[in-house]
Formats: sequence, C-alpha cells, structure tokens
Amino acid sequence: MAILSINIQTRGSDSDRIPKKVEVIDSTMQHVQSVWIEGAQQNIQLSPGLYAVILELASGKRLEKVAQVNSDADTSEVRFDLSKITPHESHEWAYLSKKPVETKRLLVEKRYRGAWVRFWKKNSDGRWEITNSPIQNQSSWDRDGVSYNLEVSRAQHFMQVGGPKIPWRLVALPPAEELMCLIQPGAGPSYVHPLKISVTSNSWKAETLLTYLQKDSYKEARELVNNAEELLYGKVSNPSAAAIGAYYLIKTRQLDRLHNWVENLRNWMEWMPDGAVLRAWQLILEGRSSKQLSPDQLEEIRTNLLLAWERGIPLYTIGLKLLREGLELINAMMPEDNLIMKNLAKVKQYIAAADLQSSTTTFNGIKPEKPDAMSRTGTPETKHLAYLYDIPRSAVRKALNTPKIHITENFLSKGMNNNVGNIIPGPKGDFSERSFDSSPSKRSKKSTKALIDEYKESMLNSDKPNDEVLKWRTGRFDT
Repeated sequence: MAILSINIQTRGSDSDRIPKKVEVIDSTMQHVQSVWIEGAQQNIQLSPGLYAVILELASGKRLEKVAQVNSDADTSEVRFDLSKITPHESHEWAYLSKKPVETKRLLVEKRYRGAWVRFWKKNSDGRWEITNSPIQNQSSWDRDGVSYNLEVSRAQHFMQVGGPKIPWRLVALPPAEELMCLIQPGAGPSYVHPLKISVTSNSWKAETLLTYLQKDSYKEARELVNNAEELLYGKVSNPSAAAIGAYYLIKTRQLDRLHNWVENLRNWMEWMPDGAVLRAWQLILEGRSSKQLSPDQLEEIRTNLLLAWERGIPLYTIGLKLLREGLELINAMMPEDNLIMKNLAKVKQYIAAADLQSSTTTFNGIKPEKPDAMSRTGTPETKHLAYLYDIPRSAVRKALNTPKIHITENFLSKGMNNNVGNIIPGPKGDFSERSFDSSPSKRSKKSTKALIDEYKESMLNSDKPNDEVLKWRTGRFDT
C-alpha cells in the first residue's frame, strides 16, 4: 500500500479543527473510502493508481483534485487551499461549518442604513429584559458582513436585529465564552429577511453535526459522529453541545445510547428548555419501540413538554419543531387538556414567525415573548443599542443633543484612526447634555448637517474603527 497525504490550508487559527469530509474515488468511479479530517493534514493508505479526491464542507461547497498515488516509497500529496474561500479571515468559520449567503450586496447600501442590534436575557424570575451588549472589541466590521465575538452566560439569551427598513428578528444565542456570530446582507426576493445571521460556538464537531441535522443529512451526520456519547458526556462543561448530540441520537433513533444523560441534562440545566424536550421525545420513542404507552409514561411526556415551554424557547430550531410535534401528539391523545392546547397554540405562533432553515432558533418578533411573522421595522427608543455598520444621522444628532451644536474640525479628523474629541459630561454630571472637546479648538463653520455627513462618511470608510466608533458599534455609546 502507498500513502496519500491530504493537506488543507485555511486562514483562521481555529479553522483547522472544523471537520471536513474527504471522499476518495478510483479511476473506475468506485468509492474507495471516506475520512473526516479535523486538522491541517492527514495520511491515508491507498493502492497505487489514479484517484479523484473530493473535499466536502458542511456548507455544501465541494472541491475536487486528481491525485496520482505512486508505488515507490515517496508519499504522494494533494493540497486543498481554503484560504481564499472568503475575503475575510473572521468570516471563514461560517463558510466551513455553516451555509453563509452568496451575495454582492453591502451593508452600506440604503436598505441597511441604520441597522441595529440589541440583546435580551431571561432573568431567574422568568422576565425578559434588555441587557448590556456582549459584543467584544475583537469583533470585525466589513462592508459585506459583520463578525461578532460574544461572551454569553448560562441563561437564555437572544440577539435582536432590526432597522428602519429591516423587520425585527430574534436569534437564540447558546451560552459560550466565545460565541461567534456573522451578520451578512441577505440574498433573494423581497419577502426574504434582508439579513443572514449565522451563529456558532467553537465546539466544532457539535456545530458541524447541527448543520447536517438541520439539512436532514443523516448519512453525513452518522459518518461524522461515531460516538455521540462523547458530546453528552460533556453536558456539564458544554450543555449546548450535549443537547446537539442528544438531538442527533433522537433523530437517528439510537435510544440505547442516550442512557440517563438526557434526564440529567434536563435536571441540571434548568435554564435550557431543550433538556425537557429531549426527555419527552426519549419517552415517546421508547413507547413507539415497545408499541405501548402506559398512562404513567403519557403523563411524564406531558409533564416534560409543559416543563420545556415553562422554561422558555428551545435553543435550536430542531428543538422548537420537536416541541410542536410532541404537543400535537399529546393534544391528539388528550383533546380536553386545555393547558396543552394553550401551549400548542403559543408554540405555533413561534413556528409561524420562525426561519426554519436556521439551525439556532430564529423568528421575527418585537420581544422574545412576542413573535410576529409580520414584524415591525424602525429603531426602538432604548439603551444598549449597537449599530451594525452605518450610524444614522438621527443618532449622531441625538448624541450631540442639539441640531445647532458645532463640532470641532479635529473631532471629525481626516480618518477615524486619528484622535477624536472627548465626550464631556453636562452640568448635571451625566451625559444628558453632551458636547465634544478637542484640540485645537477651532470651530468649524460648516453646517451641522455637513459635519454629520462627514462623520458618517468617515465611519463608512473605516476598516479599523477607533474607540469612539467602537462605542457605537458595540452598544456602549448610550444615546
């Protein structure tokens, strides 16, 4: 046997760890073998001959190479260069593990002007409230997409996007010390939401598995995960990855491999509804397997479905759909149960407003508890608002607190990488009356409108925003 070395080049420091499928086909078009590569290089043994080597990404992208494997002692080699799959290193993970949008639209176009994001958190008392922005300064802002680094605690969190011409939409955020989110201009007809949002943790095997589950690609899912228990085993350290592993076992009917881990996930992670959804479906499938469902089992299924909805909205779209299907099943068996009927009606509202193609639960709505398929547009009057890319003139004017104020020339500066003015608190000691001070103190004779236009334009031309611009884009510039 000879050796073929498969080498994969990426740009991101963590991109090597994202699983990639490689299939080898011989000269008679017969499948020889498939391997999953979680690294930059892997050797496989082959008989000497001519082969087609196909690299397939979870996003659906395929690359093909031809390799001549020799019989001598030298190792044959095939190289795949993924470093140019996207122009931005910060977007690379989405092109490798998710399904990003292919479009030439840019965030500076009129439709996206004034687009904003804000964040919601469910408190221990069950109330949703707007929370401080978890956007880290290491995030990146590009005209064709914004890539956030987020720090999300163990609780239910949603990111909400919207704008003057963008319907308000909410996206579930799994807990992670380093959660990544890519927001791109959308593609397609006018009824498609204008923003495409992808979310991932750095649990790359679990995230890639979730992508395949969302596409109903169970063959690839089985090949990727030989041992889904390893994901469930880490339920304490990584509950969202454990939930993905359990969803895989539920969807592939591998009930004997669930053990009691789903029950533990439900009991230990009370903030996460997915554990109760999974436990309910474990019981449903066990009943189907035995072709009988006792009254006690039926009541336990009912209890878990009601518990799931009491806890909130499942993290993943697959969980939201299973919750609806479970409630429909119990409703058919217990048609007089008003509580089941009420919860089913509410879940159906979320389904109607949801983007069922998204892996994390995503729906149009005003608040997490108010889904709305025909969601409103506009900009809310609220703190902790972060602007996606462009800063609208109204926000700049409001921060300046008066349409007649003059901005110093140095505040605008020749480029947003230079020094800009310092924010000076008003006479009340707060920022309710703001002004800007800088040196030299020469006042501009230009109109406020012209100065704001220059300020906005300098932002739009800024690839490396300075501290003041970061305040607008990370939600730390309270208006």
